[in-house]
Amino acid sequence: MKKTPTEILARKIAVSLFTDGEGQRADRLQLMIKQGSTERDRGGWGFLYAIDQIERTIVASGFTDMPSNPLKPGLSLLCKLGSITIHADKGHGFDKIALEGCLKDREVQEWLKAMGVYLPLKR
Repeated sequence: MKKTPTEILARKIAVSLFTDGEGQRADRLQLMIKQGSTERDRGGWGFLYAIDQIERTIVASGFTDMPSNPLKPGLSLLCKLGSITIHADKGHGFDKIALEGCLKDREVQEWLKAMGVYLPLKR
C-alpha cells in the first residue's frame, strides 16, 4: 500500500529521533522528567507508536502542505499556472497585476523551487 506524504514525513521524523549520532537506531525512547534534582521515568515510545503519534500531530496541526511531486501538481496549482499562462499572453495592465500576484503566490513559488533543474534559468 502506498504511503501518504504525511506518513512518509512522520517516518522520517521518527527515524531522526530514534537514531543517534553514530547511526545506531534505538527500539524505544524514554521520557524523563526532571523535577528539581530528581529525574522521573515517565515511560517511553516504541518506533511504530512514535510514527503514529507524529503523524497524528502533523494532521492535527493542520500542516497539510506536504511537498508533492512537482511533475504532478495538484488542481489548485494547475489553475494558478494556467492563469499565469493566460495573463502572460495578453499584456493588458490588469493582466500584469494578475500575473505578478500569481507569481508571488506561495504555492507557485514552492513549485518553482521544487522544479529546479527542469526549468530554464532567467537571463
